[in-house]
Amino acid sequence: MFLGKKEPEIKKPNIIFILTDDQRWDALGFAGNEIIYTPNMDKLAREGLYFRNAFSTTPICPASRASILTGLYERTHDFTFGNPPLEDTYMLQSYPKLLRDAGYRTGFVGKFGIKVNEGIEDSMFHDSKKTFWPYLREIDGKQVHLADINGDLAIDFIQSSKDQPFCLSLSFWSPHADDGAVEQYFWPDYVDHLYQDVNIPVPETADPAFF
Repeated sequence: MFLGKKEPEIKKPNIIFILTDDQRWDALGFAGNEIIYTPNMDKLAREGLYFRNAFSTTPICPASRASILTGLYERTHDFTFGNPPLEDTYMLQSYPKLLRDAGYRTGFVGKFGIKVNEGIEDSMFHDSKKTFWPYLREIDGKQVHLADINGDLAIDFIQSSKDQPFCLSLSFWSPHADDGAVEQYFWPDYVDHLYQDVNIPVPETADPAFF
């Protein structure tokens, strides 16, 4: 009988994938923007791995989200605005589904942004909390921003996943404009002090010639 040492069990890392909506690559302090205030994202970039040369192959909301989930180009998954739901074959090979099959507890919070057939989301996520506009809501008599609602839901999922490795896909609506609202951009009161004395330059691409 061999009485050698037992191989140590490799601990699976927890994964939190955070996606912001309509945020330019340079709308980030760490990227050299001297106006924008993004301390938490800067901290992630500073302490982690930051890609200085990266591209979105199809910078259109649903097509890009489909590519992120499946790892496929749009020409393959063929999903964007107005198209039929994403094929089940592709979604059953998405990263949440593969991680779930590998023993992870998978969760989703925020903006899903794609159409899938019935039952597909249930096969991908143990827990899904999809959120929607408006940005400002009244909860227990207090005005709460949608970003904070998503953050609280994410914390709830993390705290409920202590017994097994987890993968949380956290998809914020911010900084996407609220297209159906006249003012379009909304923020919580506690950041009212930001940008008060700042002149935001008009970008060169705002010229009608580019349209």
